[in-house]
Amino acid sequence: MKRFRKIPIILTLAGLTLFIACNNDDDEPEKKHNKVMVLTFNSYTWGITLHANHLDSVYALCDTPYLEPETGWDDYTEPMINNLATSLSIKHNKWPNMKGRGSFDFTPGVASEEDSLKLISLGYSINAKK
Repeated sequence: MKRFRKIPIILTLAGLTLFIACNNDDDEPEKKHNKVMVLTFNSYTWGITLHANHLDSVYALCDTPYLEPETGWDDYTEPMINNLATSLSIKHNKWPNMKGRGSFDFTPGVASEEDSLKLISLGYSINAKK
């Protein structure tokens, strides 16, 4: 009879041990953190900043890369703005989580309506007041 009194205690201890072993927080998958990175570029460095290899490595490090232009775009001509807008469109299409922000300070009236709309649709603004 004394043996049978110890069985519930032994089963309880075994159950608790099993529960503790199964309730290990280390087994849960790691939650993905929303990492954001801002890449600034200007009229001289945008070709280097937007190079495919550079953006591939940035895209691997974060969930949402932001491309933000610095000042110094006032000497850009219409063909140069068109080249920039086309290049940015290609980059944004290749990396769907990439976002544009900030303002280009082109000389007023130089950017075509098509290029302006293209840049605005990507998240940039043109000649925004600070």
